[in-house]
Amino acid sequence: MGRKDARRNPGGNGLLPQPQPRYHPRCPGDCPGLLPGLPLAQPVSLMEPIVDTFLIGRFILLAVMSLVFLGCLFLFLIFHLMEPVFAKPLHSS
Repeated sequence: MGRKDARRNPGGNGLLPQPQPRYHPRCPGDCPGLLPGLPLAQPVSLMEPIVDTFLIGRFILLAVMSLVFLGCLFLFLIFHLMEPVFAKPLHSS
């Protein structure tokens, strides 16, 4: 048994045991930053995930409003181009 075999995990998988994160027994994450060098506990989320249920409707609304905007722009340009131009009298000298 060499030096490498003496360091093996007694579980038999050939890997070294992983160090467990150290938490203060009276402060499991409620007071982060008080004990430097110790990892902070990850907060547990008890809230429901936020789901966007109006996603397809929003895209349809965006498409309709884009078509309305383009239609209004087209009509504005047509009326602007069709505006009558009145002739001005020439100066007679």
